Amino acid sequence: VDVLVQMARSEAVLRLPMPVYVDDLAVIGPDAEITDAQMEAFQEFAEGFGVFFKKSKDKRAAQRQLMLGFVWDSLTFTRTLEEHKLRAYIDLLLDYAGRPSLSLRELQSVAGKAQRAVMTMPPGASVLMRNMFKMTHGLSKPWQRRRTTSAARQDFADVKQDLRIERPEARG
Repeated sequence: VDVLVQMARSEAVLRLPMPVYVDDLAVIGPDAEITDAQMEAFQEFAEGFGVFFKKSKDKRAAQRQLMLGFVWDSLTFTRTLEEHKLRAYIDLLLDYAGRPSLSLRELQSVAGKAQRAVMTMPPGASVLMRNMFKMTHGLSKPWQRRRTTSAARQDFADVKQDLRIERPEARG
């Protein structure tokens, strides 16, 4: 990302947004034909530097597509969670909101899932995770436990509640 994607941008090979996560990447744009062309041009550019792609695994541009664990909508420029993940996250947050203590492993797991959930919310929603991360401070072994604070339990409940707000793609 720091080198190859930025070089492609500086050479005007890549002009559209390109989210990258480990070895998954996508070009997001308003028109499928232009978006596909940008991806093909980027892949060709990268091959000149010895970075090759498994083109058999490529997906053509679509208005709604599962990528990086989110459903990306290129018309509204939003990302949402798959329904089964959304339900699992809500159940987990509900469970943890009622627990008197959590282990470091549980705190790290719920914080990671809450972070993914918060990525579907408006900017600034990550403040809802502050107390989850504060509880991990000082713990170093996965089995170490910390009593949950009322603020952390409230954060679990708030994230859960915000995820339950009906979104247009969840209807039906």
